[in-house]
Amino acid sequence: MEPMKQSNRRTSNSPRPRHTGPAFFYAFTYADRNDLLLYGVGTVAAVLSGAGFPVLDLVYGYWTTALVSPSMTPSSLRGTTNTMAGICLGIGILQFIAGSIFLTCFTIASGRTTDRLRRAYLDSVLHQDAEFFERVGPGEVGTRMIKDVGTIKTATGEKLGFMVWAFTTLLVALIMAFSRAPRLAGVVFGVVPLAFILFISSGYLAAKADARLLDIEGQAGTLLEQILSSVRVVQSFAAESFLVKKYDHYLAQLQRLGKWRSIVRGLELSVSFCILNLTYSVAFWYGSQLIVREDLAVGLMFTVFWNMFNAIFAIANILPHISAIRDSVLISTRIRTEIERVPTIDVRSSSGTKLWDNQMGEKINVPIEVRNLTFSYPSRPDHKTLDDVSFVLEAGRVTALVGASGSGKSTIASLLLRYYDPSPSDDE
Repeated sequence: MEPMKQSNRRTSNSPRPRHTGPAFFYAFTYADRNDLLLYGVGTVAAVLSGAGFPVLDLVYGYWTTALVSPSMTPSSLRGTTNTMAGICLGIGILQFIAGSIFLTCFTIASGRTTDRLRRAYLDSVLHQDAEFFERVGPGEVGTRMIKDVGTIKTATGEKLGFMVWAFTTLLVALIMAFSRAPRLAGVVFGVVPLAFILFISSGYLAAKADARLLDIEGQAGTLLEQILSSVRVVQSFAAESFLVKKYDHYLAQLQRLGKWRSIVRGLELSVSFCILNLTYSVAFWYGSQLIVREDLAVGLMFTVFWNMFNAIFAIANILPHISAIRDSVLISTRIRTEIERVPTIDVRSSSGTKLWDNQMGEKINVPIEVRNLTFSYPSRPDHKTLDDVSFVLEAGRVTALVGASGSGKSTIASLLLRYYDPSPSDDE
């Protein structure tokens, strides 16, 4: 048999091309044509549904103007009211249909897309080398597949649909307000930047807590998985108290961050009510002055007021959905990194060292020699498990590795079985 070829570190072509776009759009790379069609139909339906309230307030303004007009007779007022009622009924039916369609389309599309993402993540994890599992435990893998992918599903489904709906409401409401009474709308619009500043500030505080929560939840899940899978070892070493204290430490951190997150959520809600009541005050104060001084129609004042109210309401609705999408971006970044990770020893690659060229499984009849091998585990790069080790495995003979516990016997076996690869400078 020919001698072994010179050892080369395995290279691999990742089965999944690297995604260079924003992390939020990574999940959409797993969508097929049907999913994209569902997203398109859902977007159109969400836009129609979101435009319903501003248009309804425009109709309400016309009706209010007619209601207080001195030229209106009871019969003409009744006819105008019936017409406006019919328009409102039509808008309500349209919103009912469009709302059902956009939620259904976004939910189905996100479910199909994240199912493929979950399978891709599992496939990537199953092909990772031992170095990967030095850093990522089985509990963390389970958390990624169930909870984290579920978060992405929610964010790319109903949350994204409600975002489109809310942004449409915000845009159409502002257009309606400024087109009907620009002066009043301009004054009331001064509340909007304040709302953005307060909402963004509270969102930033929530993001800091969310990122830390994701890390600790993964670590706690890994520890719990390791404890439950090694109960006998834990009991034999009487390590119950130590491990419980360690797990309690994670729970204490989660509790502290959870309290901070709850405070931020409460702050977001109080800010929303503050902005809404401020809108009431400004609109009625300045609107009444315009009615008296410039003969502004009452209906126009109510149209502007309710549309600016819709705009603030849309911003308040956007905030929790932005929080969910922000969480999905953090999660997508981690999942994408692990899916696109190319292991040092890649079983999917056909390149690398071959001990024989045929598929018959012939025995190796040449010696394996290791010279000056120094190796450190990826999780402990500063600790040398093997330091300048040299040995020869004779062909056709049994070689025993003898030594005290921790001397490197299992490490040598792992290197021979290609669980790990030493760096090129470590061995010959």
